[in-house]
Amino acid sequence: MIEKTIKRAMVVLIILVVIGTLLIKYAFNITFFRQLVIIIIDLAAISIFAYIYFKPEFIIKRRREIFLLILSLVIFFVLMEIILRVTDCGWKWDVSPDGDIKYKYEKSAKICNSIIDGKRFYVRTNNEGFIDDDLEFKEEDYNIFLIGDSYAACLESDYANCAHQKLERDLKEKYGGKINIINFGVSSYSGLAELAVIKHYKDLYKPKMIILYFYVNDLQENQDYLDKKYIRTKSQNIIRKITPKTLLFFFTYGKNLLDKVFINSERYRSLSGLEAQAVQGHEVYSKEYTSKWENLTNLELQVLSEIYKISREENITLLHVAVTAPEQVYEERWKQAFETYPSLKAENYDSSKPNNIIMSYAEENGMHHLDLLPLFRQNQKNLHWAEGHWNDEGQLFAAEKINEYIIENNLIRSS
Repeated sequence: MIEKTIKRAMVVLIILVVIGTLLIKYAFNITFFRQLVIIIIDLAAISIFAYIYFKPEFIIKRRREIFLLILSLVIFFVLMEIILRVTDCGWKWDVSPDGDIKYKYEKSAKICNSIIDGKRFYVRTNNEGFIDDDLEFKEEDYNIFLIGDSYAACLESDYANCAHQKLERDLKEKYGGKINIINFGVSSYSGLAELAVIKHYKDLYKPKMIILYFYVNDLQENQDYLDKKYIRTKSQNIIRKITPKTLLFFFTYGKNLLDKVFINSERYRSLSGLEAQAVQGHEVYSKEYTSKWENLTNLELQVLSEIYKISREENITLLHVAVTAPEQVYEERWKQAFETYPSLKAENYDSSKPNNIIMSYAEENGMHHLDLLPLFRQNQKNLHWAEGHWNDEGQLFAAEKINEYIIENNLIRSS
């Protein structure tokens, strides 16, 4: 009787392992290497369960030791899960589906970012699902839209230091209290998403000016937007919420640890996908674009053409701003990639190329444009977090330079 119970339990556990693996694969965007780790863990677990299934007497003879081992593991798992869930406050990149805009943040929600340099940042979304105060239209306001990706969203700075907050304070000081900057920044937004935002909100909040951010990955993320890459179903979100944080913790930090230890191993970089990721990440900087990147560039320019057309027709002043990636700003970050990944050849890449393409297009079309890259390169301070985005100093510096451009070019008075 005991042997039959043990066998049934092993069959149930094997089924749960397989189902759990399939559900995690369905709900998460798991890289090949992490899939490989999951498969290895699965095979190890299934092998143990299968061994016990065929030799249940192993459990019977050593039930006390096995019970203590299982109890210890359960206690460890429960304590770790409690700690991780108490200290966790959601997924940094989570967005919600939203009709013609495709996606934005959940409305009136609290968002926190992962810990950066020992600090965690908390922000709240407004009644429209953007990181700003609740939106309401006032006829007397001079509304300025700030539209962009995570650089505009400002998830990794104290809220008061976000570019849109700093810029609003400075412009109010110069032009009076009716200046209102509305932040429409969302992680992974690109030209197509920004165009949808403009179309949706321009008649509701009647902007006099639009500040449009461009970031190097906008070219690729236009395709991701078309493919609805960032939109998850309700069932996927449920699975993500109930997936043990402990499991995700070991996947994430375990992978990060392995990357640091074995980064100099060519075989590891190949198996883990790091080499391929590095190559793909630098394609946007290639001096000679492939047909894929020519098509992505043309798509972005077509989108910009439509945004420019709307701004002219609606008599909206448009300021196109190219923001910065850390590898563009800091020479040591740029060189490090070529030293780490031999398949990258420095002579094949130009870190300024994406910004030059977009800024040149803005100039050809008579649009106001500001490339922050040379300004960031001249600044002696560290303006980016190690993970990439602007830190507080970077947000404040960007706002300062945008403010200077607006004043020097008399954009508010002439609009």
